[in-house]
Amino acid sequence: MTGLRVFVAVLLPRAIQQVLFDTARALSEAPGGRLVRWTPRDNLHLTLKFIGQVEASRIASLSAAIQRACRLLTPFDITLAHLGCFPNPHRPRIVWAGVTEGTGQLVPLANEIDRALEPLGVQREQRPFTPHLTLGRARAEAPTAALNQLGMALVTQAPHVFGSFRVDSISLMASDLRPQGAVYRVLADIQLGAIDPTRHNSQH
Repeated sequence: MTGLRVFVAVLLPRAIQQVLFDTARALSEAPGGRLVRWTPRDNLHLTLKFIGQVEASRIASLSAAIQRACRLLTPFDITLAHLGCFPNPHRPRIVWAGVTEGTGQLVPLANEIDRALEPLGVQREQRPFTPHLTLGRARAEAPTAALNQLGMALVTQAPHVFGSFRVDSISLMASDLRPQGAVYRVLADIQLGAIDPTRHNSQH
């Protein structure tokens, strides 16, 4: 059996991926920007849950658990806007785009997935879920002083609005680590608010 590195994500429309990628490309030219490993355009996504390494034989049960978690949650709109960094602008290790609309739906969605996967041996998150989209990660060897310059550039940026879109499904993803970087592929697409056929038929 082949092990897979898997996570649950909200995938983005291509147009929003492009806007985010163009923003990251501009940041890469800012002071300190070359010390960050920026996310490739096609890999830009919003992570709901990182599961980790699992056997391929477990994908069906993981997918079914996520589907149960999503059954009572209806589609919603989110807006990606603003730039920030973790843990702080003086030591930016992760550069992110924020969520301004839709956090009230994303947080319960992530929490439901977290609860649904625990009986399958997936460890619960220790920290509260904070919706964000990772644009880049600082290289391990990056000097703090140079990263500080990038952090200050981020906090002085004019507010960005990257776009809005409707979330009507989420995806169970595999991350294949290759020499040129991670390549993502969809293992399962899971609809929000999928109707229980038995309940649906009883209404007619």
